[in-house]
Amino acid sequence: MEGFKKYLGSIGLTTQQAGYYLAWVRQYAQFCDDRQLDYWAEESLQNYLLENGRLNANWKVVQSEDAIRQYMYWRKGKKEILFENLLSKFKEVLQGDAKSEKTKCLYSAWINKFLKWSDREKGWGIDDFRAYVNKIVLEDQVSVNTQNQAITSLNYFYEKVLFISVGEESKALRARKKTRLPMIMSREMISEIFSRLNGVEFVMVKMLYGCGLRSGELYKLRVGDIDFSEEVIRVVDGSGKVKRVNFLPIILHKELKNHLKWVKELYENDYKLGVADDWSTYYLFPALDLHRNQQGLKLQRKCFSDRILRRKFSQVLDEMGHKGVFKLASFRDSFAVHYLEGGGDIRTLQKLLGHQKVGQTMIYNDLTQLNKRRIRSPLDNL
Repeated sequence: MEGFKKYLGSIGLTTQQAGYYLAWVRQYAQFCDDRQLDYWAEESLQNYLLENGRLNANWKVVQSEDAIRQYMYWRKGKKEILFENLLSKFKEVLQGDAKSEKTKCLYSAWINKFLKWSDREKGWGIDDFRAYVNKIVLEDQVSVNTQNQAITSLNYFYEKVLFISVGEESKALRARKKTRLPMIMSREMISEIFSRLNGVEFVMVKMLYGCGLRSGELYKLRVGDIDFSEEVIRVVDGSGKVKRVNFLPIILHKELKNHLKWVKELYENDYKLGVADDWSTYYLFPALDLHRNQQGLKLQRKCFSDRILRRKFSQVLDEMGHKGVFKLASFRDSFAVHYLEGGGDIRTLQKLLGHQKVGQTMIYNDLTQLNKRRIRSPLDNL
């Protein structure tokens, strides 16, 4: 309580007055403990003041309320500092594990919400984990993806910062996604989409289909990840470690080399400005404009915006009469099915797609088998 005593002195209370304030706070804490009440709840304070009013003069009730509210204000400030320290430590852990900026922001936002919801300074346990997940599901009615995203963030925080093993609880709380059959585009449709695109968007969608990449992987490619001599693309994680190697179709070589001429011009300009370093680490698909970092102090060029490519793809689908039917991920799904139809094997496809388990890849095999058998609906025979 020494810190609170100093705070009272800083707002003009004498040593004698501070002594009275400390006594009121201790009495209120004992009152809540005896009745198992939450110290911070307004209802608890009102119950205490009602009881105090029966025993003391009105001026003492007023003084006791001011003492308790001053303490709450002081402690709330301390709590905010504690939360900031926990979040700072959490971000350091994420940085050390080479998480992307997007992941760091996402995870930190969930932990910030959790800490404010818990409204406590210590003692978080599995029950809090479970209660918060139930809250966002039942009260906030978040989607399945958002629910699992929150659980992943909390699990990381508990194990890496609080050093509490969540164990099977995390798995039990996860929502199971409904099985979604991938939407496969025909070769003719993909050719028509290509014919309606040009420039950097044309090269990007060709790589999505031709290399079976996720859109997030495509945006993060660096110039050094392309190897024309070996005809491969290296897909790396946030730490620069190679996750897998995909083939680079020969038909893409000319278009990519032309694209790289434009990228080289951007790079040379950025290098003169001190924005770019080594050519091999420059984004293969850089953003069209320079931006300042979060502190607003340094210019930087990010990767190509996913919003631009998604918007252009949606526009093309609208023109073709397929509004809302396909997504950018459909290029990767179509690559998988067409690869198998061309005689590729499931194990190689698993490696190309970066699936940890072959079961994730088998769904494409099922779709391919249906296509090979050319199963006809009874309606076709009427």
